[in-house]
Amino acid sequence: MAFNPYPSDETEITLDWLNGALAESAHPAAGKIFACEASKLDTEGNTGWYALAQIESEPGSGLPDELFFKVATAYDLAITSQYENYSTEIAFYRDIVPGTPGRFLQFIYGKADESTDRGIVVIEAFDPRLTLDTFRGVSLTDAGLTLTTMAKLQATWWDRPIPATLAGSSLSRFNMFMDWGLNALRPAWHTHREALREGLPPEAHGAVEQVLASPESLLNPLAEFPRTITQVDSRAENVAILEDDGPPQAVIFDWQRAMSGPALLDVAYFIGTSVRVEDQTKAGELLDGYLQEASSIVTEVPELNTARRMLALGSINALLIRLMARSGQFGEWVDSGFKIEDGDWSLKTIVRTANLVELLGGRSVLNES
Repeated sequence: MAFNPYPSDETEITLDWLNGALAESAHPAAGKIFACEASKLDTEGNTGWYALAQIESEPGSGLPDELFFKVATAYDLAITSQYENYSTEIAFYRDIVPGTPGRFLQFIYGKADESTDRGIVVIEAFDPRLTLDTFRGVSLTDAGLTLTTMAKLQATWWDRPIPATLAGSSLSRFNMFMDWGLNALRPAWHTHREALREGLPPEAHGAVEQVLASPESLLNPLAEFPRTITQVDSRAENVAILEDDGPPQAVIFDWQRAMSGPALLDVAYFIGTSVRVEDQTKAGELLDGYLQEASSIVTEVPELNTARRMLALGSINALLIRLMARSGQFGEWVDSGFKIEDGDWSLKTIVRTANLVELLGGRSVLNES
C-alpha cells in the first residue's frame, strides 16, 4: 500500500502501510519494517490508529533522523489539542549513536482538532541492541539528552507485546508512553546497582554510573539529597525511603526541595523505580503530595521538556501502585479523600493502565470500583 500522509478514517495502518511510509521518506537506505503492532483507537470522538514498528537499516545510513524530520515537518502536526500532553517536540528526538541499526519507530496517527490536518507522527526511535558499553564515556547530560532517551541503554522490554487494554483514551496512550520509558530505565538502574554491590570498578558501570554519580546532574536524585545508613526516624519531617534490596541505605529528601521543578522529576524517577516507603503514615503523605503536584509538572514548569514530564509522571504512577499494593491501604486512602472520579486522571489512569500492573508481578490488585 502506498504511503498516504492523509489516509481516511477507514484506512487500515498495516505493515505495508508503514513500509510505504519509509519508502516515501526519500532515503536511499530507508530499510524495511519487520515488526508491527497496530490497533484502532477512538479518542474523544476522533478516530485514529496506533502502531509500533521496528525497522532495520544499514549502519551509517543515518535513518531514522531523516524520516523523523521529513514526516514531522512536512505535515506540520500540532497534536497537543487531542493528545493532551504530547507536543511536536517529541517528534524531534535526535539519534546520539549514528549508524546503529534496528531502531524502533513509534507512530501515532490521528487528527488533533478541527483546524489541524491529520498525519503521522514519529514519537520515539532507538536501537534495542545498544548496551551500557555503547555509552561508556558519553556524558548524557552534556549531550542534552532526556531521561526517556536513556531507554537506549537497555531496551529488552520492547520484546513484550503492546497490551490491548492500552488502546483507549489519549490519557491511556499518554501513560503508555511514559510507562515504557520508565520500564526501559529499570534494567539500566539495576545494572548500576548490581555493579556497585559486586564491587566492580567504576568503569564497569557505564553511563548509568556517570549520570547518577554526577553531582551537577539533574538526573541524579542522590546528588540533591543526603544519604545515611543509620536507622530511619519515621517521626522525621522529611520522608525516609529504603532501597528494595542490598544494604539498608536510606535516602532522606527535603520535601520542599523535592517539590520544586526538576528535583521533583528526579525524585519521582528514583522513588518510582528503586525504593520502598517504610513508614505507612509518610507513605500516605507522599501519595497525597505527588497527586497534588503531578499536574503542575506537566503544565507549570516551563524549563522541563515533554519527555521528562512524561517520564516523571510515569514514575509517579509506579510509585502510587507500589504504595497501594505493598501497604494494602488503597481502599483506606480512597475513602479518606483520594476519590477516583471522571476527570481525575491521576488515580483513574493508574487503575486502567495494564503495564503498570505488571510492575506488581502481574497481580491485578486494583479495580475501578
